Amino acid sequence: MQHRTIAFIGAGNMSRSIIAGLHQSGYPADRILAANPSRPKLDALVQQFGIGVSQDNAEVARMSDVIVLAVKPQLMAAMLANLVSELGSLEGKLLISIAAGIKVERLCEMAGGHHRIIRTMPNTP
Repeated sequence: MQHRTIAFIGAGNMSRSIIAGLHQSGYPADRILAANPSRPKLDALVQQFGIGVSQDNAEVARMSDVIVLAVKPQLMAAMLANLVSELGSLEGKLLISIAAGIKVERLCEMAGGHHRIIRTMPNTP
C-alpha cells in the first residue's frame, strides 16, 4: 500500500484525534506532518506520535500530497490566500476541509480556483 504524505494545517483537538487514529492504524509517522503557530501543540504531537512539524504552513504543504485544512472557519480565507501566494499553485494536492460552514465552492474560490477539495465534518465521539 502506498502511503501519501498528509499535512495538517492547524494542530487543534480535531487534528490531534485524526492523527491519533492514523497512528493507531499503523500509518507511518514519517508521512504525517502538522503546522501550527503555537509551538506547544506541535511539541506535544512530536512527543506522542513522532510526526514532522513546523510553524510554517507552506513548508508542510509543499512536502505533502494531501492537506487537511483544520483551521477555524474565520481564519480559512487568509490562510489559503497565504498558502496559494507562497506555493504559487496547489496543483497535485488534495485538500480536505474539516472547517464547519464553508462550502466546497467557497473553498475552491479561496484556494485560487483549485478543485481537488473534499469537505467533511468528522466527529470525535
